[in-house]
Amino acid sequence: MAILFDGAMGTQLISKVGDLGKFPELMNSTHSKAVKEVHLSYAEAGTQITISNSFMLSPHRALIGEYDFDEILRKSLLNAMSAGKPVALDVGPLGVMLEPYGDFTADDVYNEFAKMITFGSSVVDYILLETFADLREVEIALRAANECCTKPVFVTMTFQPDGVTYMGATVEQFAACANMCAANALGFNCTVDPIQGREIFERFKACTDLPLIVQPNQLADPNEFADAMMWYVERGADYVGGCCGTTPEHIKALAQKML
Repeated sequence: MAILFDGAMGTQLISKVGDLGKFPELMNSTHSKAVKEVHLSYAEAGTQITISNSFMLSPHRALIGEYDFDEILRKSLLNAMSAGKPVALDVGPLGVMLEPYGDFTADDVYNEFAKMITFGSSVVDYILLETFADLREVEIALRAANECCTKPVFVTMTFQPDGVTYMGATVEQFAACANMCAANALGFNCTVDPIQGREIFERFKACTDLPLIVQPNQLADPNEFADAMMWYVERGADYVGGCCGTTPEHIKALAQKML
């Protein structure tokens, strides 16, 4: 049976504290109680792996926001660990452009990921690279993860319903990259709901033997979401969960159907 990730963090925090500001990662320190409550609510709903609230965090953003990168990352991991489940360090795209389209070199990007993964890997159980659209950035992130830690590395990209990211990467290109870079599991998250993601999943099944991850956006009704997610479970998805808009109610409904 599939292993269950949690759901959305941002929308849950907004419902508790309101506007998250320009640097939502600071909530790990300024509103740690609320972050812990969200993690715990997912754990109680049936989550088997807690994802740290560090998606927006990077050394580059810390410089812009003038905050202590190490301290906020430490807080995010402590908050996640408080739920009592295995923890995946959440690492998202950097929000920068690689040369020649931007100012960041491949080494710059590697160093960003390496610092975050090196810091977090000593205390987490997994590394989760998620919501990527640029295949070059994915490859660099995977290389950093493989060279900086020994923990299992999961990776997802975010696809349009046609199986292409907004940066032009296809399911098949991503699968080839993940295989080459020795990812432990791969898949998709965000952008599509569980109905829209079915063709994407079938394409993954056709081009890779790696374990597959499915974390789509919400359907409004938790039971409808759970029913739609069982389509993936029944077809061999190894890790399932939710992305934007999903709640503990969505995860609980799915957990109950997976029993």
